[in-house]
Formats: sequence, structure tokens, C-alpha cells
Amino acid sequence: MVEEAYEEYARTMSDSMREEYNRRLVTTLETKESVERIVAESGGNIVGSVLLYHSTSSASERVVRNPGWAELRLLAVHPSTRGHGVGALLVQECIRRAQINGERAIGLHTKDEMHSAVRLYERLGFTRFQEY
Repeated sequence: MVEEAYEEYARTMSDSMREEYNRRLVTTLETKESVERIVAESGGNIVGSVLLYHSTSSASERVVRNPGWAELRLLAVHPSTRGHGVGALLVQECIRRAQINGERAIGLHTKDEMHSAVRLYERLGFTRFQEY
């Protein structure tokens, strides 16, 4: 499901860049390290997912390494389910769990080309910090 969700971005990459991108997706998804895997389902089908790393996680896949910051990774919503609030619900669940865990903040990394993701994060109160 994650590969399908990210396919639209992969199509714009060169073959070598797409190969590296897909390798990173698979490596992150296959991690055995400390991570919460949160899924959304509808009618018995997984329609969305996200990974939540708490600040105490030493997972090598982490991009955000600020003390006290949780990290949200690989938010994915199946293309057929987009526009129904699944992504927002998954992010809000990450925020809820991070607050329960006592995190000071929650960070993420996204690309400018991911317009709908950027709009979602901004709508939910995230602020861009280019230095991170």
C-alpha cells in the first residue's frame, strides 16, 4: 500500500533515483527497531499508515534527531481513499500518542513536491524549519 501511495512521486524521478527511493522505503518499512506502526482500515482493507518514532528511539531510519521530538515517517494514504480525512486522522493519532509519551514536539521531513502533504501538515499546525 505504501508503494502505491508514493508512486506518483516516484514517477517524476530518474530511474536511479527511483531505485534508491524505493530501496529506502522498503528498508524503513522493514525496520525491526522501536517504532509504532499505525494503520487506518476501511471495510477490512488497509487504506492508510504511518510510522511514529518516539524521541527515545535510536532507529537508524530517523531523520529528526532533536531531543524530546518524536518523528512521523511515511504517512501514506491509498490513492483511492485520498480526500476523506484518513491522512489527517493518522497525523492526529501520532500527535495524541506523542503527547501521551511526553514528547515536546513532533517533527517530520517532506519534499516540496508533495503539495497535498505539505498542505495537510500546515493545516494541522506544523511549521516549516528549513534548517532541519
